[in-house]
Amino acid sequence: MVTTTANQSTRYITVEASVYAELVESAQSWKERAEKAEARAEKAEARVKVLEAQVSQLIARVNQLEHELYGKKSEKGKPEADAAPKGEADEQKDRPKKQSGTKRPDRRSHDHLPLEVVEVDLPEDEKTCQVCGEPFKDFPGREEGETIEIEVRAHRRKIRRRRYMQTCRCEGKRGKVVTAPSPGKVVPKGKLGVSVWVKLLTGKFLFHQPVERQLKELELLGMSIPGPTTTDGFKRLQLLMTPIYKAIEKKSQSEKHWHADESRWMVAEKIKGKKSTKWWIWVFKSPRTVYYKLSKSRSSSVLMDHLDGLDGTLSCDRFSAYAKFSSETTGSIDLSYCWAHTRRDFIAVEKKYPEHKDWSEGKLDAIGYLYHLHHIRRAAYRADPNGADFHLFDEVFKEAALGFKELCEEERKSLSPGDPGHLALENIGVYWQGLSAVIADPLLDMDNNAAERAIRGPVVGRKNYWGNITEWSGHFSMAMFSIFQTLLLWGINPRTWLSDYLAACACAGGAPSHLADFLPWSCSPEQYAKWSENAPDPCVPEPRGSS
Repeated sequence: MVTTTANQSTRYITVEASVYAELVESAQSWKERAEKAEARAEKAEARVKVLEAQVSQLIARVNQLEHELYGKKSEKGKPEADAAPKGEADEQKDRPKKQSGTKRPDRRSHDHLPLEVVEVDLPEDEKTCQVCGEPFKDFPGREEGETIEIEVRAHRRKIRRRRYMQTCRCEGKRGKVVTAPSPGKVVPKGKLGVSVWVKLLTGKFLFHQPVERQLKELELLGMSIPGPTTTDGFKRLQLLMTPIYKAIEKKSQSEKHWHADESRWMVAEKIKGKKSTKWWIWVFKSPRTVYYKLSKSRSSSVLMDHLDGLDGTLSCDRFSAYAKFSSETTGSIDLSYCWAHTRRDFIAVEKKYPEHKDWSEGKLDAIGYLYHLHHIRRAAYRADPNGADFHLFDEVFKEAALGFKELCEEERKSLSPGDPGHLALENIGVYWQGLSAVIADPLLDMDNNAAERAIRGPVVGRKNYWGNITEWSGHFSMAMFSIFQTLLLWGINPRTWLSDYLAACACAGGAPSHLADFLPWSCSPEQYAKWSENAPDPCVPEPRGSS
């Protein structure tokens, strides 16, 4: 029973005890429901935050994958001055692009090529007037033009060796027949000459064309070569090339600075203890050599095998095997980490999170400024290591590099581990010991692009002919890569060098005993001049503490 009483300011409600108990119980129930609803709301809000973070990460991942699939592969930045103004994009699109401050390259001269003169004359019936039949009179001078042609032909070479008979009366000599020596064959009892093997070797290991494709090309010239013939020939040629390959390895180990990189390689042969066909190709590029090595693994054991006990500096990326090697080697090798990888960290932030583009570009500009300062500093050092210019630019570079590191460290402290850019900033501090190696040595490169460029050719070959079938052919590939790239490093024409070397092997019946005559760093000046014709400019820098 409920009764109500009231006075001037207060209204009272009187209820029975049972009703009051029901009301209290109901209020408690609704209170508990409200608390549970609030707890569920808090959990939902936390879940929403987690999902939003996951969505942000997935969007970043999608942006990254889209860039890898459809974006530009070049890391070159586009100067703002070169960008077309709004409203003029269509007009600017078809105009030839020319960087400011650059001049057009000179027209290339081909005067060194042999000249073949071809006379072109009128047909006899066109040398007279079409009306009266009066013959034309020869007019002095000629109209001349010039084209560049290539003539490739397959031919047989018959070798006839002259024979002589002694007619003197010397004891045991009369009637003896003397025959001119044979020029020999690269592959004993083989019909393919030096020029054919030069074409096949340079085609596969210099220009990365599959052998089968080259054989199809030769068929168009009327020359049919069975595939097993080339396989057997390469196996025999490996014995001739191994001494040069070993000499390059030994020369590489005498250097003081290397660029190193690695990439996967394929060997189809099943090897005991090796479950997969994935192998690894390693490159060690020094000032005077480019040495490639095939390995079953990507571990630090490859570095130990080639560089253990040596002293110097190794430019590399941030792969953990390099740090492990540096801590375990019996020698003293300092690591110089690649600034291009640091730069790529900020490029990744820009691609994953477009809203942070301005922030990323600011860091990229700062790294680009460090590259610029280092370039000027190195040029000043090479001009005069004790000069005032070098000391000035050296101090400026050091101050800029340390300032960049401190700035990144301050920004990192203001970010949470999951925030965009946190990892890129953190990596600078983690790898600073290797990144700062360039501060102490002005001759070091800031990046490891030299090794990445050196390994690019074999990677193209891997995609074109899928690595190798057998283990021996894989090691032969590494030998030929090493030889050709070392020759190019010295500005030697690989085709000319290989022709002379194989001819010497044919005459000697194997690898020549005077191997030093065919090494770029020990051959005669006359031989070097011959091999350098029609070759790119040498890339060998100034000595860096090695002979």
